[in-house]
Amino acid sequence: MLRYWIVCVVLLCFHWIADTDASSNYPQSLRHHGPQNTSLSHHERTTRGIRTAVSNKPTERCYGTFGCYSVNRPWTSSNRPINNFPEAPEIIQPAFCLYTRHNRSRCQNLVTGDVNSIQRSGLDSSRRLLFIVHGYLEHGNKKWIKRMVEEALIYDNINVVVVDWVSGSGPPYTQAVANIRLIGVMLAHLLLFLHAQFQVPTENCHITGHSLGAHLAGYAGQYLRDRGHMLGRITGMDPADPYFENTEPLIRLDPTDALFVDVIHTDAGPILSGGLGMMQPVGHIDFYPNGGVRQPGCGTSVLDSIEKERGSVLYGLSRFIGCNHLRSVEFFTESFNSACPFLAVQCPSFEDFLEGRCHCGTNACHRMGYSADHQSVVPSTGLNWPGHQPTDEPIQMYLLTRDDQPFCLYHYRVTIVISDTFESVQHGGDRGWLSIQLHGHNRSSPPTRLTPENVRFEPRRAYSYVLGSTWLGDIKSVTLVWTYSSSVFNPLTWRILTVPALHVNRIIVHNLESNSSTVICGEDTPISSKESRQMFPDSKCRHQSWLPAAGSFPFPTEDTGANGLRKSGKRSRRLLLG
Repeated sequence: MLRYWIVCVVLLCFHWIADTDASSNYPQSLRHHGPQNTSLSHHERTTRGIRTAVSNKPTERCYGTFGCYSVNRPWTSSNRPINNFPEAPEIIQPAFCLYTRHNRSRCQNLVTGDVNSIQRSGLDSSRRLLFIVHGYLEHGNKKWIKRMVEEALIYDNINVVVVDWVSGSGPPYTQAVANIRLIGVMLAHLLLFLHAQFQVPTENCHITGHSLGAHLAGYAGQYLRDRGHMLGRITGMDPADPYFENTEPLIRLDPTDALFVDVIHTDAGPILSGGLGMMQPVGHIDFYPNGGVRQPGCGTSVLDSIEKERGSVLYGLSRFIGCNHLRSVEFFTESFNSACPFLAVQCPSFEDFLEGRCHCGTNACHRMGYSADHQSVVPSTGLNWPGHQPTDEPIQMYLLTRDDQPFCLYHYRVTIVISDTFESVQHGGDRGWLSIQLHGHNRSSPPTRLTPENVRFEPRRAYSYVLGSTWLGDIKSVTLVWTYSSSVFNPLTWRILTVPALHVNRIIVHNLESNSSTVICGEDTPISSKESRQMFPDSKCRHQSWLPAAGSFPFPTEDTGANGLRKSGKRSRRLLLG
């Protein structure tokens, strides 16, 4: 509860400095460019509670060609107890700033209905358009937006448009929630204008939005769809939770808003514990890095956050509080030019993923980030995006990351096969913890504890775990440490006449990114408690006479795949990996 109130106080204070910063960094012409002069025809159809007809109802407010906005149900509900009308377009005044490889730093403002503003800009209608939308209490001149623009232009020669709605993103939160309904429509009007006047296909447009910006993108996509056009893609970067979790699809981002909707969840904890993002899956594919609730490296050091904000206490404290929420932005930004693929695996839960129950042989594997619509690694189903969804069930994917930049990790599924020899069976099972270190041709992983709690290891069974590491190269050996655990209250864990030991037949190390496996021979010899045992690959490792139980890891062959995904450059990311 204390953290919740700290979040509220810090964000309210942060608004004042953010608004001051935005005003000082933006030319007056961009902050107040007046209402947009649209030449689009009026539309009669209803979309997200909006229509162009004039209304005198007290629960409805109209803004000309941008339509009418209702605060009746479902916009007001138990999940949305306070609801506002959007502020007028001349108050909100979003700016659409274009950046290209020929103009990386100066805002070229695109104005709906103003052909000259488009012709004077460097817009290339034959190239993809990427729109970047900020969230609550933010503006278009934030450092994370500048870095995303830079990384996008390094990756590809595209049009990058920053949607700056600073005049509508301030407190109270409920007013900002209302404002994005109108701003989404205004963005859709710009896309329709570019389509009508400059033949820009709406399918060639990709909107990536953070927090409230994710739902704003959804409103733009739905408006286009109701008028016979489809937005190509929406990426939701930790969509805002308050007023959106468990609401109707009309109100929040949902898969019908674009041909392909991918979502990155990084701060899905309860709001009272400081969580600002949604846990609910709202896309075609929903990524949950590190489980989607808490991110490694967040909540550890206020001083480190202040240092990253160049000594600003207020910005540093805000970064510390919003670390999990902003991590989605950092993941997406890094994905543009990272050689590491941010590979994620479809799985019922994060716990199942960590226990190695899901892998690319039987489950969908997919890249998180900008290349999510380029590549699908789905050997079993042939699923390929964008625009193809064989099931209505949401696809939830999991992956691991580092605690700092670069965040991307490679995934190694480690399967430990307990021996079925007479000695092992006679000895029986023992409880304990496992720690492992992988040694590759390039480097070694840090020692990693595989079991979060003490586990009973039984003979003739296999136990799988997933760990993350930088790229190790070909696996040369592993170091295994097993620590015996007993309880004075549980006689079944006591070893009185024998010494605790673990008999390992083999360890299978499978890299998900390269789809390659290495079999490490354990030689069936007992490992004593706290003994550090180094093991090596051996083609003559004794095969078990009894296979692992159902649900355990099936034995792969050694070096079953290619290293194509890991080694592929940015131009070969569209390849399918079987």
